[in-house]
Amino acid sequence: MKIDHDGHMHTYLSFCCHDEKCIPTNILKKASQTGIKIVNFTDHLWERGMPGTTEPYKTDQDIDHIMQIKKMMPKDTFGVKALISCETDYLGDGHIGLSKESASMFDFVLAPTNHSLTDYYKDKGITQTKDISKNLLQRFREVLTFDVANGIAHPFLPLGYFDRGDEILNSMEASELRECFHMAREKGVSIELNTDTFATNWNRNTDAFTNSSYMRIYHIAKEANSLFHFASDAHSIEDMDLLGKMQPFVDELGIEKSDIHPTFRT
Repeated sequence: MKIDHDGHMHTYLSFCCHDEKCIPTNILKKASQTGIKIVNFTDHLWERGMPGTTEPYKTDQDIDHIMQIKKMMPKDTFGVKALISCETDYLGDGHIGLSKESASMFDFVLAPTNHSLTDYYKDKGITQTKDISKNLLQRFREVLTFDVANGIAHPFLPLGYFDRGDEILNSMEASELRECFHMAREKGVSIELNTDTFATNWNRNTDAFTNSSYMRIYHIAKEANSLFHFASDAHSIEDMDLLGKMQPFVDELGIEKSDIHPTFRT
């Protein structure tokens, strides 16, 4: 199928987005020009009062902050459906950035499991490749137990460890991956096909981190009857163009409309 939605997109309300042109009007206009029919606005969120961090970079991106997007939404959306959602965070050790009650405020909730990995592993004394891959699998399973996420953002992406990315990803047993994907499918949680996960999209392609390791994982997800959604994870207007570069991978995986999370079926 043709990529026709963007399930993960940031505006400048996310502190990591430094493009002031990244406002709903410009994003929706660009989406309409490239054939995207649904845009999911997913600014970073850590609900105030949720335990796990007191870091202002996270806690200042609270619900009131990201809900400012409602006032920014244009009356004319250029024929594109706009969803108001969020990307919360899971820091491990049972610390998630959004309560189940507050999750109902959003059209869709993304939960990554791999932000702040380097600091976490340093604090825990985790250095071995197998232990890193084991922790990423554990985090995937753990985040599903909160019943907050509708989708898993950039699953298993070894942030901070691209110098051994393939080694980490390929050390995950197929049986362990299938267990994760079956668990997600039972809960109706989608697996994100994110531009970040393809090394060539972000000039990360090296002998140590290639597209093939992720294609293996996505093939296992497809065989496990997973739900999927597509994501540019754009932090600038220009980043939106990366979405189209995933089309060959989508074609190779044989993704069909029935494989897409119902929120993004057009």
